[in-house]
Amino acid sequence: MKSTNVIPCLTRNPGQFHFDATTESPIKSRMTARKRSCQVAIFFFLTIFILSTSISAAESTAEKQFNQLTNQVHNYFQNQQYNRAISTAHKSIDFANQNLGEDHPLTISAIFTLAQLYQALGKLNEAEKQMSLAVSLYDQSFDASELDKAVARESLASIYMAQGKYPPAEKLYVQVLNTKKGLLGDTDPETAITMASLAELYRRMGLYERADPLFQDAIQIYEKLQGDQDPGLYGMLANQAKLFENQGLFEQAEAGYSRVYEFDRQTLGDKHPTTIVDLNNLAGVYRKLGLYRKTEDTLKKVLKDLKATLGETHPETIVVTNNLALLYENQGLYDQAEPLFKSALQSSKNRLGFSHPRTLAIMNNLALLFESQGFFEKAEPLYLNTIELNRKIKGAEHPDTIAALNNLAYLYLLRGKYNEAEKIFEEVFRIWEVQLGEQHQKTLKALNNLARVNHQLKKYKKAEQMFEKALGLRRQVMGENHPDAIRSMIDMAGLFLSQKRLPEAEELNVDARRQTSL
Repeated sequence: MKSTNVIPCLTRNPGQFHFDATTESPIKSRMTARKRSCQVAIFFFLTIFILSTSISAAESTAEKQFNQLTNQVHNYFQNQQYNRAISTAHKSIDFANQNLGEDHPLTISAIFTLAQLYQALGKLNEAEKQMSLAVSLYDQSFDASELDKAVARESLASIYMAQGKYPPAEKLYVQVLNTKKGLLGDTDPETAITMASLAELYRRMGLYERADPLFQDAIQIYEKLQGDQDPGLYGMLANQAKLFENQGLFEQAEAGYSRVYEFDRQTLGDKHPTTIVDLNNLAGVYRKLGLYRKTEDTLKKVLKDLKATLGETHPETIVVTNNLALLYENQGLYDQAEPLFKSALQSSKNRLGFSHPRTLAIMNNLALLFESQGFFEKAEPLYLNTIELNRKIKGAEHPDTIAALNNLAYLYLLRGKYNEAEKIFEEVFRIWEVQLGEQHQKTLKALNNLARVNHQLKKYKKAEQMFEKALGLRRQVMGENHPDAIRSMIDMAGLFLSQKRLPEAEELNVDARRQTSL
């Protein structure tokens, strides 16, 4: 079985990517409204943050010149002149260093601005470097308040989360949450925002039992204080709906997405891009509920509206094209799925770049489509390209890299390349066990797949030990009649058959059939 994988999209089993428009980046502290556009959100935040660090109403000449540079950065970014924005941001740092001093609040805020700019553009390694520096300087500053320091740490946590560096992100979010509780109280809107961000982190980590109560508390606090017409509430609700979707609670997910859609429809209008992509999220749930006709009708409407409002090559149009292709692939309509995947991939390469996360996700989906049809020679180079680019851009142990490795290993298992599959599955299992824990569903899938490989390599004793561990933990964590537990029973029965241990094999097969019928 292929692994699921989360990048700025929701994936499906066995490893394909269904994109959605819910806020995958955490809700920024000090923002009073949910911003579906990461770019607008970040610079709205920056404007407020920079204003909060002004040291006096009477600006010096140097401060005025600095603020002019900052405004230029903002304007360049809003006009999508990204290279100029980056260049001017660097100039503002150099100017502040020379004229205000390295430890001046505005100098630190300039570094903070550059970090947020890199984050908005998806240049996460550069963003991490600059934000780490900003956090260090804020911690050493006598002028920065404890709340300002917490905001900087929270921003670094959001970068770690986007990079898939979950342990350091968790550490920072917990620190920030405790700081805000101490400074502002348990029921302040700012505290609720950080609570929701930590919940989103746990959702991405697959720790749903931790995410669920945090989302509930954050939403309850925020709605009570801000009301049910505050846009920030609907960012939380959208992420909570994603959690329900991850948990297989599709009716609850549908209700959550529907509430977000109705709010946006009433406040923004039917044809607003945000409202349109809300429908895309609903379509994803319809697909998982098996409502294929309703899904197809919704996606076709979304695609038509997006082409009319944003154009055929807009990133959101590409997303929905991918999702319509997924729908057809789910139904075995490969001839209809393939041209859509290819169109989405080409548009994404042209518009977003060859190494953009969405481009890599669509490349992965096309590889899986080829694999489903038995076109292994076409699938393998796509997997290899995805792995290479993910390693280069996000790192060797980023969740997207590991998910792509898992898919390649599974392909090798299907092709009978057992030695290659074993090596990769061992790496995947080792990393997931550290990142997610030995009882996580992904870790157990990797362990079960590794056992299957050892079975094929006739390493029967090793395979049996792995199957026993996978089956035992799956029964313990998920229940005896969970499909994953039943899968381990069937696989282990196959191992016993290979060794002519017929009574043991029959006992497991009978148990598997009984659990399936429950």
